[in-house]
Amino acid sequence: MNTSLNPHDAQQLLDRADKLRHSVAGFSLSWIGFVGICAGSALYAIGVPVWTTTDFPHAILLTTALAWILSFAVFSIVVAIRAGSAPRGFAIRWGLMMAAWALLWVVTTFLGPEFTAWQAAGTAGGFLLLALVGPTWELISTPRSARSAQ
Repeated sequence: MNTSLNPHDAQQLLDRADKLRHSVAGFSLSWIGFVGICAGSALYAIGVPVWTTTDFPHAILLTTALAWILSFAVFSIVVAIRAGSAPRGFAIRWGLMMAAWALLWVVTTFLGPEFTAWQAAGTAGGFLLLALVGPTWELISTPRSARSAQ
């Protein structure tokens, strides 16, 4: 068996291996970070009515929520950098889910002080829904062959 390759054939094999690696990349663990970001946001949504009706310092509430959000955002970034590859379409799904999160976060930040307990619970439920939809969408979009390869 001849194992010598010319440079052109070797490059073609490397290109093919790279394409295969990207096509079978499995579920991204960055979604764990997204769930944490949503959890920190829900914490803030629930806490805002408490802050407005008691003497609880807003700075503590906001700092705690932002610490959760920042910690899990850093986790997601580190996972994405270390993974080296992501499932096909991951960036689009991630971007859309982060846009939905940002919209809900803006609503919570600006309207939160006016929330009733039920509105706060509904907003927290919205963050929960986002936390479930993102990873579920990823699982549905990941080819079955990539999931079984893990």
